[in-house]
Amino acid sequence: MKCIIVYGRGLDANDHQLYLACKRLVGDVSLIRVSDLSAYVGSDGVRFWRGSREVTGVELCFLRSLGSGGLEKMMARVGVLECMKAHGAAVINSAYALLNAKNKFYSSARLAEAGLPVPKTYLTESAHWAYRATQGLRCTVYKPLLGSMGFGSMKFEDADMAFNAYRRLEELGQPLYVQEYVEAARDLRVMVVDGDVIASMERVPPKGEWRANVARGGAVKPARISEDVEEASIRAAEALNLFYAGVDVLETREGPVLLEVNGSPHWQGLREATGVDVAGRLVEAAIRRIKR
Repeated sequence: MKCIIVYGRGLDANDHQLYLACKRLVGDVSLIRVSDLSAYVGSDGVRFWRGSREVTGVELCFLRSLGSGGLEKMMARVGVLECMKAHGAAVINSAYALLNAKNKFYSSARLAEAGLPVPKTYLTESAHWAYRATQGLRCTVYKPLLGSMGFGSMKFEDADMAFNAYRRLEELGQPLYVQEYVEAARDLRVMVVDGDVIASMERVPPKGEWRANVARGGAVKPARISEDVEEASIRAAEALNLFYAGVDVLETREGPVLLEVNGSPHWQGLREATGVDVAGRLVEAAIRRIKR
């Protein structure tokens, strides 16, 4: 089986673990930066390259990132990867599914349409509209629409302080993605692979910090989760057509609330907390899917 791992600008520890798991379980595996992919299509078929080396005939592709760049670059990369998928490669997760998961508002809408609980969420390009729309909320959180790991997120308990930030963001041409802040007993990360929860952990924010992301210094510990949390996490991955996902869930007195679903999650903290070989479990599940 020919396998590739497609990454963004640079490799991280998760990509390396995935490579080693593929090497052990698949054998033929290559790491390819997404910007190095090229393709051809004509009446005589389709072909794919990594630089000058042809990689036509890939059966399994782990897509970890679409990299950075403008709209045309993104569309080019999506086109190549979707063409690869159309010609027999299992692309995990697919380019369109990954894009949809990265768009926080769109993914929140998909979850809500699936009947899953999400915070009250607003998206606008107008600071005045965001200010008026969130007047009834005691506490709000602004997040970059395409951001990750908690970077750039801001929490506001004062609506006028929030407006000042919104106005500046509007001036910079940034869309305003704003959510109601949800009080929670536990902040959970649940890893779903092919319809099953393989591991879960609780994330504890550092003293004086409201964000519990591992990248922000959050501590991690293994967590037993309820059937409600497990079911919601599995349904969230299904709603976004993700083969695997890191689902961020807030455990509240009213039940689970889904914050985000990550289509290319980091699993270092999860592995540290639980000892689960996430990369190995992911590759095994992908192989089973191809052989069905």
